[in-house]
Amino acid sequence: MTSRLPPSDPPPQLRVVHVAVQPRTWLGKLLAAVAAVAVMIVALVLSLFAFVIVASVLAAGLLAFLWQSRRVHRSMRTFDVTPERHDEESRSR
Repeated sequence: MTSRLPPSDPPPQLRVVHVAVQPRTWLGKLLAAVAAVAVMIVALVLSLFAFVIVASVLAAGLLAFLWQSRRVHRSMRTFDVTPERHDEESRSR
């Protein structure tokens, strides 16, 4: 069972810790800017890497599909689809 506090009691106090990191000197600001640029460059490189992987998989799938359709097209081109004649002469043989 949960114990409930009577309505007259104030809620328990919570300790809230605020953490803020702001550079105060010009050197700290410069280092923060360099770190931000480095993070952006790493993010750009990783996103380009992911794009290249996805594009390569899609291109390989497209090429495989086109290659298979080429093989099917060639096999259909050599397949003779002329209908047989079913007249009285061919039945008597």
